[in-house]
Amino acid sequence: MDAPPTKQARRALGLQPAPVPVRSLTARALNAVGWSYLAGFIFLVSQVGYTAITARLVSPLAYGGYALALTVVSLACLVGMVGIGDSVMRVPELTDRGARTALTLGLGSGVCLSVALIALSAPIEYWLRTPDTGQMLRILAVQPPMLAAAAVSYGLLRRGQRYRAASLIDLTSSLIGFVVGVATISRLGAVGLAVGQVARAAVAMLVGLVWARASLRPAYDRAMAREFVAFSAQVASQNLGHYAIGNLPLWSVARLAGGAATGLFARGYALVALPADQFSFGLMRAAYPLYREVSGSRDRTRRALTEALVVTSGASAVVFGTFAVFVQPAALILLGARWHAAAAIAPMLCAFAAVNTLYSVLASAAEAMRWMRMIWITQVAFLAAMAVSLFLASGELEATAAAMVIATAIAHVFMLLWVSREGLLRTAEVLRAYAVHTVLFVVVAVIPPLVSQAVAGQSLIATLAVRTAVLVVLALLLWLLRHRIPGLRLGLVRLNDFRSQRVSRHRQPAGQNGQDQDRG
Repeated sequence: MDAPPTKQARRALGLQPAPVPVRSLTARALNAVGWSYLAGFIFLVSQVGYTAITARLVSPLAYGGYALALTVVSLACLVGMVGIGDSVMRVPELTDRGARTALTLGLGSGVCLSVALIALSAPIEYWLRTPDTGQMLRILAVQPPMLAAAAVSYGLLRRGQRYRAASLIDLTSSLIGFVVGVATISRLGAVGLAVGQVARAAVAMLVGLVWARASLRPAYDRAMAREFVAFSAQVASQNLGHYAIGNLPLWSVARLAGGAATGLFARGYALVALPADQFSFGLMRAAYPLYREVSGSRDRTRRALTEALVVTSGASAVVFGTFAVFVQPAALILLGARWHAAAAIAPMLCAFAAVNTLYSVLASAAEAMRWMRMIWITQVAFLAAMAVSLFLASGELEATAAAMVIATAIAHVFMLLWVSREGLLRTAEVLRAYAVHTVLFVVVAVIPPLVSQAVAGQSLIATLAVRTAVLVVLALLLWLLRHRIPGLRLGLVRLNDFRSQRVSRHRQPAGQNGQDQDRG
């Protein structure tokens, strides 16, 4: 029989957590978001440099083959035990044997996927009609078991509220992957991009397992395995739908417009997806472990979802509206003139990122609360809307970007109506906030480019300078009107609550313990 885990091991697995300071749900969420965004900002800056270097070393055609291979590997990981990390976070109790069962399942499914990817690499390249996809796929095929093991370690760390450790591991592995990628591209060409991805996965696995103190001894607990497999299957089916929807535009361009257009679209999408993913993942990673604390009360669920959507929509309008102002000229400076078509679609993709962030936040909450029927039906509607929109776009890059915005908005409204029907959302409050924030996004994203077009001419440096000056003026006006903008007003209220709690906690007499109150 397995020896019972030590007290230290039990705390690491989340079975017997160390005494938690007197902090509200809001405070814990902000702590998690803070570490996610700090690491995410460093990652984003590094990724921008990595993108600028690789864009000058790798052609659009070669990058298209790499991008398609990466989507196939991601698909394989979704079919496998992709939800194993979330399963580890959400189970009420987790023993040492249960943690080792999760790791055994993840590694086993990952190895099977690697074999399947290698065997199918040639047929996949033929179907996608893009050169070098098969070679890239055979290199990237070693990732699934590494990513599964890393997911288990991240789940253990976040279960124990060790957000800093999880964020630092993710950041460190990414930076090492960038270094390896740049070092190998000069000799191997675009293959170096795939080698860098493999290095990133290997570091995430090794460091994550060490820091989470995960045992590598195989184990199989039937009850825990059933729980992990059932939840992972639900998450995989949901994520499979999201994945197919998210990559349908790229596959559509590959089939209808060819490899070079695929590379341009993939690079333009990456320019926006990188900051968008950091923004949305930071929110979802922080909130996911906390949803179970509000799911037992309809009132708390209604308040949490409403406030999450109001604040997120306000932040998205400001963040992605600002990004739309700078992304096109900055992309031309960083990437070079041959990526002009990729830079041209980036502003429209910022609108997609804003809408998709709202969709992702609500879908993540639905997954955590196991509203799977709603998710599956929404995905069917989303897939239908995306397919029709892309068919009308016919592979043209700007039309494809616009189709993504329209389809995502339709899917998000569909999910909003579903949640509203169940009485779990203050619908009028959310819709009012969306109307105000939509106007805010248009003002921020459109006015600076119009002014720069009239004043700065063709100079990219002058364009950036004029857009920055106009944006500063808009920021001052935004601050003056902050109490009339729902997302900013509510965000400031919650931030002030958090600061007040910190002051109150520091003034408590030594040794006094309180109860964790939900103030947000």
